[in-house]
Amino acid sequence: NYYDFIDISNGNKEGSLVYFNVEIPPLDLSKKTVNFLNVGRILFDYPVDGNNFIKENSDSLPRFFNVFKINLRETENQLAELISEEKSDLSNEINLLNSDYAKLKRVNLSCQLGGPLNKIEIILYSINEIKLKSASICPSFLSGSEIYYPGWQAKIDGKKVPVLRSNMAFRTIFLPGGKHTVEYYFYPYIYIYGLIISFISVFLLLIIVAKMHEQ
Repeated sequence: NYYDFIDISNGNKEGSLVYFNVEIPPLDLSKKTVNFLNVGRILFDYPVDGNNFIKENSDSLPRFFNVFKINLRETENQLAELISEEKSDLSNEINLLNSDYAKLKRVNLSCQLGGPLNKIEIILYSINEIKLKSASICPSFLSGSEIYYPGWQAKIDGKKVPVLRSNMAFRTIFLPGGKHTVEYYFYPYIYIYGLIISFISVFLLLIIVAKMHEQ
């Protein structure tokens, strides 16, 4: 999905995965996608700003930020159109499939408290765990450049909440107004289930072998 997001934002008509042996394909630097992906510095293969090969990107968005608008679509192609044609401002809104949005019980982004003032503070950032402190007057969605992947879970103030796939490839959760502690943690149930099944299979195999020896 991440490759799809880059290809779509670049306007590529076909996937670029087969053409590059790097982690991500090159980005179209004229697109606002660069800002959304939290790219703070850009390395060029020619000098810019004098003799420097590195340019600061002052428009880079934070790793995590609140958005207060949502676009809902029925299909992946409709989401792709929003991103490829830059019809969606990823700094202020997220794009979701209706099927993902349906996982939420109640969502109300309306706010009559004087504006969406907000603050996100990163307390812990590691490979399998992220902790944030949030403070927002209004309810919002927590957006950012963190990749959506099955196994990522989330809690708000210790209570588990759904993790949704937004903007085709990224994680988001609905965040009520007020002060909260947000936790992302990686807990891949499918691997846990697989491990349990493997243990059971080995145990049963040992029983069968033991009975064969008894005979």
